[in-house]
Amino acid sequence: MNNLKWDSAYEYALNLKRVTASDDRIFQIDFCGVTGFFSERKIINGDGLINSFEYRDFLNAGRLKEYLASKQINLYSTHSESGMNTVTDSAGYYIDKRYSNKFGGYDFVFPENDLFFKMPFSYDHSLYHVKGDWYLFKIQH
Repeated sequence: MNNLKWDSAYEYALNLKRVTASDDRIFQIDFCGVTGFFSERKIINGDGLINSFEYRDFLNAGRLKEYLASKQINLYSTHSESGMNTVTDSAGYYIDKRYSNKFGGYDFVFPENDLFFKMPFSYDHSLYHVKGDWYLFKIQH
């Protein structure tokens, strides 16, 4: 049985290493471990499972935008999944509908000119097969 679920994240991580600077700080909510390890970049784990109490306090208070600015996080990484309409392109903006207005009071809405990098996403695991795209956006503070 093949298990290719990490292949896309691994390839994305190698591309992050290629297209970003070593001092870039990237906020990402899912797939942070694979991305962070293989990209050798500073990935801030947005789900908060391994961050500080300070991060949790900002998140719980709906002050994620303030946290991102205070930590000089300049990129946002996410992915879309087919059939879920998770990242949409609407009237010159990309909207990450999975997390917008639900995660620390941050919109996760980016003008199309803030799209820094995009590549295909796939997640193949036993009975679960999803396609979509990886996205990397510049964060304007």
